[in-house]
Amino acid sequence: MPQPQHFIFAMVDEFTHLAFSCAVEPLRIANMVSRQELYRWSLASEDGETATASNGSTTKVQHRFTDMPACDWIFVVSGINLRAKRLQSLIAGLRKARASGTSIGAVCSGSYVLA
Repeated sequence: MPQPQHFIFAMVDEFTHLAFSCAVEPLRIANMVSRQELYRWSLASEDGETATASNGSTTKVQHRFTDMPACDWIFVVSGINLRAKRLQSLIAGLRKARASGTSIGAVCSGSYVLA
């Protein structure tokens, strides 16, 4: 059986929770419908502890931006007040991942980070 594709969602504080849900739920449902682990995912943030959505909910994460493990995909998930954020560690982590061949994408205003 092939290895599941690993996605890391890089959660910028004040990320849009709806955008994150729309990205992760199809992976979960594909696993459920196929009765196999086709996809797995983990979450990263600035502090490696939590990320807070623009709706105020807090999500526990597994990695810091600067210590993201090898994976197949990284998706930047952000939301409001992006211009006010310090993004240096995220950009450093993305550059390191890209240099190793990781595919990178974004949801919501995460495309601003990639621009």
